Amino acid sequence: MSDLRHLLGVGGVLLLVSGCGEESLKRAPETLFEPGGITGRICDKATGQWVGGASVALDAPTAPSTETDPDGRFTLSGLPPGEYTVTIDSEGFHSVRHVIVRAGEVTDLGGETCEIEQGELRGRACNEALEAWVGGAEVSVEVPGDDLVTTSDEFGRFLFPEVPVGPRQVTVSAAGFTETYSVEVVAYRSVFAGDVHCGPLGGVHGRICGAQGYWLSGARIVVTLEDGTVVETTTDANGYFTLVDVPAGEQTIQVTKGSFATSFPVVVIGNDTLYLAEPVCIPPTTRIAVVTGVYDSVEEILTGLGFGIRATYEDSPTPSIVDPDGNIDIIEGYGSFWLEDFLGDALWLNGYQIVFFNCGLDDYDLDSPGSAADAAMANLRAFVNDGGSVYASDWANSVVTRAFPGRINFFDDDGDLSAAKVGMEENGVTAEVVDAAMETALGQTTVSLNFNLPAWVVLDQVSAQAGLRIMAVADVTVVDPYTYDESPHTDAPLLVQFNHGLGRVLYTSFHNESQTTSDMQAILNFVVFEL
Repeated sequence: MSDLRHLLGVGGVLLLVSGCGEESLKRAPETLFEPGGITGRICDKATGQWVGGASVALDAPTAPSTETDPDGRFTLSGLPPGEYTVTIDSEGFHSVRHVIVRAGEVTDLGGETCEIEQGELRGRACNEALEAWVGGAEVSVEVPGDDLVTTSDEFGRFLFPEVPVGPRQVTVSAAGFTETYSVEVVAYRSVFAGDVHCGPLGGVHGRICGAQGYWLSGARIVVTLEDGTVVETTTDANGYFTLVDVPAGEQTIQVTKGSFATSFPVVVIGNDTLYLAEPVCIPPTTRIAVVTGVYDSVEEILTGLGFGIRATYEDSPTPSIVDPDGNIDIIEGYGSFWLEDFLGDALWLNGYQIVFFNCGLDDYDLDSPGSAADAAMANLRAFVNDGGSVYASDWANSVVTRAFPGRINFFDDDGDLSAAKVGMEENGVTAEVVDAAMETALGQTTVSLNFNLPAWVVLDQVSAQAGLRIMAVADVTVVDPYTYDESPHTDAPLLVQFNHGLGRVLYTSFHNESQTTSDMQAILNFVVFEL
């Protein structure tokens, strides 16, 4: 064994082979230790020149070093196999490369061409004294060799599609006007230099609706300027907005709220506010899927907002078309079709932006997960992670529990999907609105809710939740399913949301159908645009 310890101590490699006796332990073939090397040619992409006379050093203390020749070439030989860090240095140039050298091989850092990396440079010039764009001006960019030159258009705009990377000076010259801008050109990207507005600023006032007759609260209103900065605001409780400090001229206003968006052009006038003559409604283009349930029909909420049903899927991926211009697809929630065929098909699922799960869908297969259920839940998690939204109501908590375990703490949650179905039938429950955005949209701090179906799903108290956006809370009554004893349950969240990756999941203990009050209708309308 002393020979074995000595061999390992000096870096020997051993091969263990079957059999006994002195042939059981053999040294690895010598080819495993055959030296390799590194070769290459170094290019400075900032200048488009080969880097000659640069030092080339390795991180290994006894490793050889060298210099690049006038054409930027170098070679290091006799290197033991392993990983190396190569540092190349010369005046004005520094580069670090990580290299693996394999036995008997020469790793090539190569490159037979050396070209300057380029990016796009665009901009606009304004004569502030005249409050006018500088048209017909000569625009030049300082680059090695000959400067790049173009002419601005009548609106002061200019474009250089291929500019060497690095810090550049842009000069705009016209009769009685000269101005210089500094900009950093980035490889393979477009950068802006110059003025984003010219003359006085203006404003835009308007109103946004999310659907027919529904004024959209909290929608983001944005104008993106040419240099990438934004002017923005949000709509108030009645859908009104006022943008200020917007550059005069043609602008595009973008409207977003949850998974819903639209944009429209305006012409802004300096020192004035443009009042839009008509409200702007987000068109019903967001793709929505609704999985049906026995005790809920959120599709009625959606159609009440002016959205249309495109198709229905019963027990086949081939739909029955209702309205080709609709944006809602109805998925049969009875049986295993919704789970195995719909959620089991990631490509089909990812064709939507929002998926609604109604209370009373058939969740039998979720009680005893198998390969089909596990694959479906994995697809749903990935759907949300990539930016999709999910809504589930009441007994559809089974979907949330299985797809996102532990994100919502349900009453007596012990893995039994039915354990939280303990809410007592009760009308006129007063819930406190604890979410600022919801309070603004509804214009009230309390809401009246009906729970006129027994055994609705109850959440643990607010104090037992973590990482949730809680929007409404109430004191409710729970019923022991074995003794039928009633007991109070305080601070129960009734409407919650959490994020997962780029997407979000929203859950309500209440739903529509016969339970609907005017407050519940308003809440559910609000919920749609939070997804």
